[in-house]
Amino acid sequence: MNRKINLSQISLAIVLLLIVSVACSSRPGVIGKPSMIHEEAPVIITSPPPSTAYDTQAILEQTDVPQRDLVALAQRLRQAGEIPLVARDAPHAYEIGDEELFWVLNVDSNEHSQIPAILHYITPHLYVWVEKGAQADMDVLRTSADRFEAQTYPTNRRYFGSEWSPGIDGDDHLNILHATGLRDTVAGFYLSSDEFSQLAHEYSNEREMFYI
Repeated sequence: MNRKINLSQISLAIVLLLIVSVACSSRPGVIGKPSMIHEEAPVIITSPPPSTAYDTQAILEQTDVPQRDLVALAQRLRQAGEIPLVARDAPHAYEIGDEELFWVLNVDSNEHSQIPAILHYITPHLYVWVEKGAQADMDVLRTSADRFEAQTYPTNRRYFGSEWSPGIDGDDHLNILHATGLRDTVAGFYLSSDEFSQLAHEYSNEREMFYI
């Protein structure tokens, strides 16, 4: 008597047959690898050589790494001669409305340029400068400077200590320069080179300052 053969039963039988044949022809614990295949050459693992990172660390720990001293670098590399630590011994008697030239840095191109700025506001510890020709909201400027004087300045000093005062310019005031050429992605920055004589760094503004 004829029977119809179920195709799914045939497929299942073929799969079972393949599994059995593969299992019988394989080494124990290695599925699907016939025993007739020659063994590969053994890989010999040896201990790695001593890490040079430890050698480098030991050398650094024993080396006296000099600080980044712009005065010493200028004297040694540019033969700059004697460079004073301060540019002025006494503060300049600034008044609101005074104009000064400042070096500014474009942080994208790393290019320096010089701009004129006007002194718009003075507090006991702050000079507020604005680039000449730039628009400034004086109410906001004064509010910001007064908040700095009353809150920011004493809080920073309490937790981080005092800045160099009277500093390179012989003045207890910090300087904030509001400028337009710093790039749009920059909110503000500080340059340590400003605390050195221009004999050590030609773009130094020779005062303790921030750029906004």
